[in-house]
Amino acid sequence: MNKFFTNLSRILFVILIGFELLNELGILNFTLTFTWLGLIVTAAAVWIGLELFSFYSGRDCPPSSLKTGFGLAMLLAVALVYFDAMGDIFLFYAKLGWYDRLGHFMGGAIVAIIFFSVIRNLFACRRLYLSPLATGFFITASATFLGVLYELEEYFEDMLTGSSRLGDALDTANDLFLDLTGAAIIALITSLYVYRKSRSAN
Repeated sequence: MNKFFTNLSRILFVILIGFELLNELGILNFTLTFTWLGLIVTAAAVWIGLELFSFYSGRDCPPSSLKTGFGLAMLLAVALVYFDAMGDIFLFYAKLGWYDRLGHFMGGAIVAIIFFSVIRNLFACRRLYLSPLATGFFITASATFLGVLYELEEYFEDMLTGSSRLGDALDTANDLFLDLTGAAIIALITSLYVYRKSRSAN
């Protein structure tokens, strides 16, 4: 099942990036709120990051020890990238004030799930162990850091293309707060899960 979800995610990435490239090259002519370049960079960066996480978390591990969670987490990440692209293509970011906020909240949560899946695989392979508190802190900090990188991508997109994707300081702070909130909720849930598992194992 993990392999199925992973391969499905790759197919969906190819479809989306191919569609975005066709529009960037002018072969297709769909309208957009911001820029096709920004969407291509976002989708490609997420895909490459997920492939690196998948490789690292499963490296030198027998297949029987790997958990199915990462494939599902990868599919959730693809859904988030599609959510972002649809918001741009169908002008939801311009028309619906809540759409961007929901995207950042889900983004923080899904990134936290991905990092937890990586930690879980490393733990199953006996290559890493973190306490419940350290697990929660790590995935929250990592998800928030990636949220900062996303805001920087918006900043550089505005600088290079003249778009207005970043918004004002209040919007940026709100985005980062929602990234943090989504990640923190998942961190709390996963930390309690790790704690219960460790108690039941003793």
